[in-house]
Amino acid sequence: MRGLEGPFDCVFFDADRVSAPEQIQLLLPKLRDDVLLLAGNGLSHPDEIAGYLAALQALPDFERLVIPVGKGLSVAYRGR
Repeated sequence: MRGLEGPFDCVFFDADRVSAPEQIQLLLPKLRDDVLLLAGNGLSHPDEIAGYLAALQALPDFERLVIPVGKGLSVAYRGR
């Protein structure tokens, strides 16, 4: 994440949910005001995604939900 320039308006976390909380912190300054954060396996791997969901919950101005489609899709949106 450090090497990516941004700005980003949509990010899909799929590969490594365990490090996603740290990745979110690295990405925050690179996100547009209106941004969508997505992650797969929101229901099928609750232990792996718990840190990611907690990190999302700590972010101000984001609306969050897990959509029960497939293995569960975590959706977080910030609109300004």
